[in-house]
Amino acid sequence: MSFYSWDYKANHQADEWFRTAHAYADSSVALFEDIAASRLPPTFHHSKVAAAAFEHGLELFLKGALVLAGKPPGGSHKLKGTLDGFATFTPVASLPLQAVSMKL
Repeated sequence: MSFYSWDYKANHQADEWFRTAHAYADSSVALFEDIAASRLPPTFHHSKVAAAAFEHGLELFLKGALVLAGKPPGGSHKLKGTLDGFATFTPVASLPLQAVSMKL
């Protein structure tokens, strides 16, 4: 595991994707916990940032899986495209995965 910026390139590329994904997920949870505990305002914008951190972490996790499978991770930040690439070589391909839009 890299602790310093000068040695992280020594790790396998997938490890870096996974570790960064985990950091984004941890950050998202911390933000949502702070919103729930009133340490941050419970606004749309704060929630949107917390959700975006989680979504980006998911994207990085999927890209790490793509790299481990020998597939190109892609260069965009579009979660659907990354998920589609992931689903082509996993059992997940048989599940009806789709983005869900919720209106409150």
